[in-house]
Amino acid sequence: MGSNLHIGNLTTSVTVADLLEMFGKIGPVETVRIMTNSETGLSRGIGYVRMTNAADAVTAISRLNFTQQEGQVMSVSRDLRTSGDQR
Repeated sequence: MGSNLHIGNLTTSVTVADLLEMFGKIGPVETVRIMTNSETGLSRGIGYVRMTNAADAVTAISRLNFTQQEGQVMSVSRDLRTSGDQR
């Protein structure tokens, strides 16, 4: 079963392709969403990645949380609001 991740502190220029590439190096990605400003179309600094399996999601958190993306330290955590693996 897949796992949803919350990605925070993204730069305004980050793209879906950027996150697909970053998380795709760890494992299969089902979906990527970036919350954008409706007026400018730029990232609001928040994104969501759905990894195909939970083990890859855990690996993504451990490898990518607090890493730099274009000079900003991003956060990666499990998105408990929408993740199918809630308890």
